[in-house]
Amino acid sequence: MNGKKRIAVIGLIALGVVLAISLTWANDSSARPRHRHGLFLGQILDDEGRSIVRNYFFSHMKRHMNLAEDLNLTDEQKSQFLDIIEMRRNDIAPMIADLMEKHQALSRQVLAGQPDEAAIRQAAADLNQAITKASILAADLVREARTILTAEQLELLEAHRTEKQEATKDLLDYLRRPIPPK
Repeated sequence: MNGKKRIAVIGLIALGVVLAISLTWANDSSARPRHRHGLFLGQILDDEGRSIVRNYFFSHMKRHMNLAEDLNLTDEQKSQFLDIIEMRRNDIAPMIADLMEKHQALSRQVLAGQPDEAAIRQAAADLNQAITKASILAADLVREARTILTAEQLELLEAHRTEKQEATKDLLDYLRRPIPPK
């Protein structure tokens, strides 16, 4: 993935966070600041948009929370997964910490009282490098984990992935539509 695509992914993640917060505020009029109309994206989404965004985030969380149960892992498989994680723990934990630190650094730059474009670009580039390293580690872990699953479990995993891709496509299709003037 080239730099522009990574920045786009980071932007989409940021947009997702903003959308999630916005939807919460948009649906709770007591929490929404009355003097700042139009500040949150939830206020510009129509009912269809709110439904698509909710479906995307809630189905995404549900799929991840239920995946192990849906795969019906045996005790031996669970033990093998834990062995992989334990063997790679010294790679995984620092990688997560690095991602979190780089994300916080970028957030600080974006939210600074006097944002500095060069500092934002540098913090985004640093986060990009951390995402690249984490993605390579994740691909390696996924490769190892797949060897533990049966053909049926791999099919279920692919079905989960297809469902996620469809929800993502629906969200992207909606977000790419022009917003009609109010």
